[in-house]
Amino acid sequence: MKTVIILLLLFLPIFSFCQIVLTNEKENIKKPACFFDDDDLVYTKTQIPATFIGPEVDLKKFILTRLDSSLIRKNGAKRKKYIVTIRFIVFKDGSTCDFAAESKNRYGLEQEVIRILKTSSQWSPAIQNGIFVPSYTHQTIEIKL
Repeated sequence: MKTVIILLLLFLPIFSFCQIVLTNEKENIKKPACFFDDDDLVYTKTQIPATFIGPEVDLKKFILTRLDSSLIRKNGAKRKKYIVTIRFIVFKDGSTCDFAAESKNRYGLEQEVIRILKTSSQWSPAIQNGIFVPSYTHQTIEIKL
C-alpha cells in the first residue's frame, strides 16, 4: 500500500504540471456561404491584410466618385457626415464576395457603397505565412453629403 501511494505521489506531478501547449492556428477562421472550395477557410486576421489596387490609389476616392448622392438624398438623407462600414471577403485571386453592411445609416447608403464595391474587382489578397489566403476585409468610409 505504501508503494502505491509513493508511486502516485511520484507520477501525479508529472501529469498535472506538463508544459504542453496546445494551440489552434485556425481559431480566427470562418466559413462563408458563398465560398466554393472546401479545403480553404476564410481568415479574420492576417499578417498582411487585403488591399485595394484599383485604378485610383485611394479606395475612398474610388467610392466617392461613383456614389449616386442624388439617390441617397431622394431617400431622405440630410446634409451631414455619414460613416459606412462594409465587411466582405477578398479571395486568393483578388475577387470579392459576401458583402454585408456593419453600419446602419439607412437612406440606402450601405447598399450604394456595396454596389460600388462589387464593381471593384482589383484587390490584392491577404498574406498569411507568406502565402495568399482568403480573408474578411472591413472598409470604413466617411461620406459627406
